[in-house]
Amino acid sequence: MPVPSPIVGIDVPDHVAAATSRLCEQFKTKPNIKNLLATLVAPAQALENALWQLLTQRTIDQAIGVQLDALGTIVGRPRDGVTDDEIYRRYVRAQISVNKSHGSVEDILTIARLVVNDARAALIVRNEGVAAFTLIVVGVAMSDAVAAVLIKLTIRAAAAGVRPILVYAKAAPDNVGHWTTRGTWGSAVWARAIDKEI
Repeated sequence: MPVPSPIVGIDVPDHVAAATSRLCEQFKTKPNIKNLLATLVAPAQALENALWQLLTQRTIDQAIGVQLDALGTIVGRPRDGVTDDEIYRRYVRAQISVNKSHGSVEDILTIARLVVNDARAALIVRNEGVAAFTLIVVGVAMSDAVAAVLIKLTIRAAAAGVRPILVYAKAAPDNVGHWTTRGTWGSAVWARAIDKEI
């Protein structure tokens, strides 16, 4: 017989009720026997609850706080000051994609979609010759912090020796007058949008 569980959406079997229902009829009315049986079976119930929590609350979708930190550590994505679990969850998913990446355009776009996480964003990958490509994020404003995460992950996901270049806008798309490339991040040139009269 299932009982309400401390785990949302899961009905964990009630071992005490199941054990007492299996008693012979002459013992079902004896409170001392029922209490003894309940005392013996209660640790199994606690273990069952803990195992269900381990199964259901240690996934990327369900983990929170230190549980999510542990998953991030396993895949190689420390929090680095990110306090919002939902943002960090996206970065952990992106890191998993980086770990499985073969440097293909599809892999780069998957990682960018996870980091940017905005349906309005248009992502364009443009070949820049022998060993470079430009990832252009248009249609949305992106902060330098998000851009820094994206370029780091893109550098790791790119094939060996390939230089990624990131182009993005810090301002709303209507306010961006000119794109320009600035600065370096490791071995990759990255870019930001600046407002300029054309």
